[in-house]
Amino acid sequence: MQRSCKQCGSAFEVTQDDFAFYDLVSPVFNGKKELIPPPTKCPECRDRLRYSFRNERHLYHRRCDLCLKDMISMIAPEKPFTVFCPDCFFSDRWNAESFAQTIDFSKPFFDQFAELKRAVPRLGIDVLNNQNSSYTNISISNKDCYLVFATVRSERCLHTRKVIESRETMDCSYSEKLELCYECIDCYNGYNLLFSELCKDCSFSAFLFDCIGVQHCFLCSNLRNKRYCYLNQQLTKEQYEAKMQAMGNTVTLRKLQEQFRKLKLSSVHRASQNFQVENCRGNYLMNCKNCSLCFDTHNSEDCTYCTEAVTGLKSSMDCSCVTMECERDFESATCSEATNYSLFSVNCRSANSALVYCDSVYSSHDLFGCIGLRHKQYCILNRQYAAEEYQRNAAQLSQHMQHTGEWGFFFPHTLSPFAYNESMAQEFYPLERSAALALGYAWRDIPEKIPQVSRTIPANRLSDSIQDIPDEILHWAITCEATGRPFKIVKQELMFYRQMCLPIPHLHPNERHRRRMALRNPWKLWTRPCMKCGKQMETTYAPERPEIVYCENCYLKEVY
Repeated sequence: MQRSCKQCGSAFEVTQDDFAFYDLVSPVFNGKKELIPPPTKCPECRDRLRYSFRNERHLYHRRCDLCLKDMISMIAPEKPFTVFCPDCFFSDRWNAESFAQTIDFSKPFFDQFAELKRAVPRLGIDVLNNQNSSYTNISISNKDCYLVFATVRSERCLHTRKVIESRETMDCSYSEKLELCYECIDCYNGYNLLFSELCKDCSFSAFLFDCIGVQHCFLCSNLRNKRYCYLNQQLTKEQYEAKMQAMGNTVTLRKLQEQFRKLKLSSVHRASQNFQVENCRGNYLMNCKNCSLCFDTHNSEDCTYCTEAVTGLKSSMDCSCVTMECERDFESATCSEATNYSLFSVNCRSANSALVYCDSVYSSHDLFGCIGLRHKQYCILNRQYAAEEYQRNAAQLSQHMQHTGEWGFFFPHTLSPFAYNESMAQEFYPLERSAALALGYAWRDIPEKIPQVSRTIPANRLSDSIQDIPDEILHWAITCEATGRPFKIVKQELMFYRQMCLPIPHLHPNERHRRRMALRNPWKLWTRPCMKCGKQMETTYAPERPEIVYCENCYLKEVY
């Protein structure tokens, strides 16, 4: 079935397999299956909406509304929510059932859910088992980290996103098992690796693109198991060391970055970064089977239209950031830890099942329209029912939602606690303010917080060499040369630059992050010919892009 997206107008297809999945996950209430209708928005607009409910990087100071202590929060202070710090939120000092509502069949369900959402306390910051890592969000088991997001089991890291099991690493994204690494993207098992992309098992190197098993190499691409190479030329150890340039100088570093940009354009690019996959379509896939139009998805099977799904998502569709052994999930976001059969839900974790339109529930089952519940079952709008009564009311409520046109669609953007430009939707589907407002999203004019410092200095007035940077810089604010936003350098950061002989960055951390994100391909497929054999292939490189893109067979013949 061909459809036109009601939001962006683009054409998209609803396949027979899609219809079969809708039938599979349509819930049965009181003996009757409540069929999920086909979508009215294209996969990209559906994903955009789900990501508008996830804020990672925008942090604020506000007070916990229970213990009254100051805290770091992902929810802006002016938002009309009760917000608790993690200790209070997961304590026994409050009960989400006390906010229960009775179903009102004269009002749309989403209006009732909005009332409940304004009443039930929210989790202010999403962290677990961190040590000395206050300024982080959606992070687990980190130690001595600063401004890391979606980062797990890492130590002494700064300014990272989607980094796992790494140490003393800074300004890296989508990487795992790094140590002493800087400005790396999509790298695995790296040591002392700088300014590199799509590398595995590489060390003591810089400016590498698509290299595996490389050591002591500089400005190289498409290499496998090489040592002492410069611009892909094999050198002796002595020749290589004579070529090396210190990068502690800003002028030198910028010249090298421009060389690296040109090197990448002259290198072979793989049509898709998929590894150990079977019958899959998408990009950045690993250990997947039967996954279609999925991106940044690992260890998953039988999934469609899923993004950033890792560690075991199965038999699911239209999921964003749904991870850790989840199954049969549909139109859900930021759910994890064996949350199985969740429909139209967000932020639900810890062995949930049979959730419908839920937000932030834990270790529960058979819930409909609930928020903040833990270890509960058979509840609607946080009100407890007997099992049989739950079935009757859930059936009546789903039919009511069909009448109001709400059934089978994810929460409207008005229910997100975040403005569009606070959310991860802006990261993956960036919009200008006017465009976001035209689509009905909220926008927050985020005031610039001026650091309390002894001096503010434009970035272009910093000393070029790291050796000339005094300790006093820790008390200064630097004005980003791209955005004009002030930012500070912390002691741990300065020590890293000195250790790695790197100049002080001239860009705000958010601008550096934005530029790293721009280096990754979009979550979209195009059909274009292989630039080697002419065979048609699917790739995330748009046809008009200048890179040299090969199909899988031609790529493997070229680099091996």
